[in-house]
Amino acid sequence: MKALRQGSRKGRVTVLPEKQLLISFDGLRIDPQLPRHWKRARLQRSWRGAEFEIVMRQLASVRHPELRLDGRPIKGNLNPCQPAGTRHTLTINLPGKPPPTPSRSRP
Repeated sequence: MKALRQGSRKGRVTVLPEKQLLISFDGLRIDPQLPRHWKRARLQRSWRGAEFEIVMRQLASVRHPELRLDGRPIKGNLNPCQPAGTRHTLTINLPGKPPPTPSRSRP
């Protein structure tokens, strides 16, 4: 399986399957997924001359994947083409597992 590898200042390497960022003629199609034990991932991606900081987070309050480009919601999973030389933040909020329910002890 091909993967995107992104280094960090601390020497860690994040590996994400390449199929999560599918390039199409009309935009960057995203199939966001993270391993269940990851809470977040961050990577940089250059595409058609535009720079993207991609932040993926798993949140218990989210029921369906939510994509935002520079804070504005994107419908569906297609990030439209952006002009070359521009910088953008693509935030992807994914459904996370809810925190465990505290068990009640019997008196």
